[in-house]
Amino acid sequence: MRTAPPSFLPPQNSTPCVSCRLLACTTIPRPMRKFCDIWEKYGSGLIAFHGQSGDIMFQGCSTDNVQPAFDELNEMGFDMGGAGPAVRTGMSCVGAARCEQSCVDEGRTMRMLVNNALDDMHRPALPYKMKYKVSGCPNDCMNAIQRADVAIIGTWRDDMKVDQEEVKKYVADMGRKKMIDNVITRCPTQALSLNDDDTLAVDNKSCVRCMHCINVMTKALSPGDDQGITVLCGGKRT
Repeated sequence: MRTAPPSFLPPQNSTPCVSCRLLACTTIPRPMRKFCDIWEKYGSGLIAFHGQSGDIMFQGCSTDNVQPAFDELNEMGFDMGGAGPAVRTGMSCVGAARCEQSCVDEGRTMRMLVNNALDDMHRPALPYKMKYKVSGCPNDCMNAIQRADVAIIGTWRDDMKVDQEEVKKYVADMGRKKMIDNVITRCPTQALSLNDDDTLAVDNKSCVRCMHCINVMTKALSPGDDQGITVLCGGKRT
């Protein structure tokens, strides 16, 4: 991206900042070039990409130029917002687009949340900032539980699906010892056991969806069919 000359950048303690709200991880080159042109016209030319929120942050601008810059970016079809005590831009994993473990339509969930929370993104009115993230399965690749006040996690409530033929192939390839050491004994609730005929027994009532066995044996094990979301609210400071 283009960078501004050091003399143009405002002092660190007085840097107005505008952030552009994007749906998670999706943008294309032509708007990016237009962003650069707009910000060189109204601001410092310094643009930052925020990986955990999906924002494009336009940094360094005089107060008088904030509204004109907002108007031009808004005409491009992008929603705008700021920092402070507001609902922050959410993020979702790539999910069903390329992950076989996905238990929810992450893109649709994100779009619904953005549409419903847009007012609170535009106009900070909360006592403190509020962040939310969407992960399509309990692997939580978005680190929603660690990094968000509201974590939306895809999950299932019926039995895990087991392909016993693939289990047998895994045991034949890796051996019973590796199967026991790397899968069976690593289940946090001891919900797995290996039968004498090399099939897998699963105590689904004890399963806590840690995903370890599914990640190791992706062909043999997969999430159940009765899928939905778990919503976790609260943070380290709330």
